[in-house]
Amino acid sequence: MNVTKTDDRGFTMIEIIVVLLVMVIIGTVIVMSDVYSTTGYDLSSEVEIIKTHLRYTQARAMNSNSIWGMNFYRSDGVSFYHLFQIITDPVSGQIEKNRIVPGENPGDDPENPPPVSLPKGMVVSSGKVYFDDWGRPYTAAPPSVESTTITVTVDTEAITIEKNTGFIP
Repeated sequence: MNVTKTDDRGFTMIEIIVVLLVMVIIGTVIVMSDVYSTTGYDLSSEVEIIKTHLRYTQARAMNSNSIWGMNFYRSDGVSFYHLFQIITDPVSGQIEKNRIVPGENPGDDPENPPPVSLPKGMVVSSGKVYFDDWGRPYTAAPPSVESTTITVTVDTEAITIEKNTGFIP
């Protein structure tokens, strides 16, 4: 009687294919979660929107021969900003009037539009940026020439406004 010994060590082809298939599925899920993550894009697009609103404010100042600006502030852990125009009133002097931000909800009262709120967790440095009728940036009213560039920080990205020219890259 001839007895053949079989070698039971090792893996079968089916076991190897199943393990490889599981690895491919896990790898695909990991790669796709990074590909479709929009966190970085959300921050970048929000910064670009703020830059656009700063440029709009600057253009309004140059076209109206009055001072326009943006006020950045935080309240209850949320960052906000709004546009304003400084009007000279013969009785009250200079009055800061809030203006509607283009593309945003004007609210119920056009004389007092709501501020733009940034997504939860997004932080903007507080302060005001003014533009005179030449489009030059200031950080204090009445305008005085700034000796440095103005920086508005949104999370880790900085928006710079060049002195004298008001250029916003």
